[in-house]
Amino acid sequence: MQDKERSNSKRAVGSPHFLASLALVCSGILFYVALTHLGDLINLLRGIYQVVWPFILAFVVAWLLDPLVCRCEKHLFKKGSARLRRGLSILVTYLVVIAVLSALLYVVLPQVYESLLALIDRIPTYLANLSDMVTALARRFELVDAEDATQVVDAYANIMNRLTGWVESILPQLLNVGMSLGSGVVNVLMALIASIYMLSSKNRIKTAAVRFVRAVVPSPADERFLQIMARTNHIFSSFINGKLIDSLIIGILCFIGTMILRTPFAGLISLIVGVTNVIPFFGPFIGAIPSILILLIVDPWSALWFGIFVIALQQLDGNVIGPRILGDSTGVSALGVLISISIGGSLAGVAGMILGVPLYAIGSELLREYLDIRLAKKQAAVSAEAAHPAAVSAESTSAASAAGETAVPAETTPAGGAKPAAKEE
Repeated sequence: MQDKERSNSKRAVGSPHFLASLALVCSGILFYVALTHLGDLINLLRGIYQVVWPFILAFVVAWLLDPLVCRCEKHLFKKGSARLRRGLSILVTYLVVIAVLSALLYVVLPQVYESLLALIDRIPTYLANLSDMVTALARRFELVDAEDATQVVDAYANIMNRLTGWVESILPQLLNVGMSLGSGVVNVLMALIASIYMLSSKNRIKTAAVRFVRAVVPSPADERFLQIMARTNHIFSSFINGKLIDSLIIGILCFIGTMILRTPFAGLISLIVGVTNVIPFFGPFIGAIPSILILLIVDPWSALWFGIFVIALQQLDGNVIGPRILGDSTGVSALGVLISISIGGSLAGVAGMILGVPLYAIGSELLREYLDIRLAKKQAAVSAEAAHPAAVSAESTSAASAAGETAVPAETTPAGGAKPAAKEE
């Protein structure tokens, strides 16, 4: 009897209901402890983040540079062992990327800094000239009263003065950020070294990840999970790397065009246009609006010519450069891009606008595959029913006869009422 009770208690302890209840109780206890020690929990998470941050940065750098390493390994170094070719490809990739970034920083950053200082220093003169010009045009063409035109210019001047004050307050913070980056050079070097190790050990890391998925995820869901992860990696890698290259090209073309047009603050404006071009669809317009506002107080005619140039550059990017670089990496329509950018921007700001398109592409592809599977099953059932109608009717007839045999009809009296069964003697 005692052995039976012990076995029953062991079965009760190992039952799914008991495990679910135990997990719920433990979750409640952990949640209560987290609420009562929220400050300590936040400090713990910050400490973990500071430790893990260099490795997260290393993973992002390795993930972004892996396509370039693979191209070098495939086209430049075709002979030798796989380990030697991989090492040389990583070396060449890092040297090229560091050289390009150093050249861009050497050329762009001094011009951007000088442009900001000049803009802050000369903005009262620019606003006074703009006010005089608008007043003169209003009086000449009798568009509005001179007082109304002056009020419009004063409102615009107020906006620009606020913007200038904000930029003046931001510059010291940018210097502090530079100092903090300088103090965190150890983390940067650690991330750089870790990214090199990740790239060199790509195959081993990939094999270990696949084994982990196969061990944890039950079959056949593991194969489906690996397929989804591979497709996700392809979409994200193609889209983000393509947008970075596209934005770099657009920034360089914008700098060349503004130098030819002799646009004031060419370096600052080209940097704004190139950085905002990373945002799909709305990026060129987001970068053009502040640039035109800056040029409007400096030289309105330059603002007009720059607006025409940006429209032409956006058309070139949308019809020639973008399709050549990105191709059909996401397969998202224009309406899908608009929806994904709107939702992503409302949820996560600029990062959501950038990552919204590949996430929407993955979600729409999974939904499309699910619908295809459901429709295929439905079509197969309809086809089977149409191909064997006799078998289906025979099955329905046999089922009806079996149901009729199981039901015993009651005897009725001539009056139509039920007659009770006679008792056996």
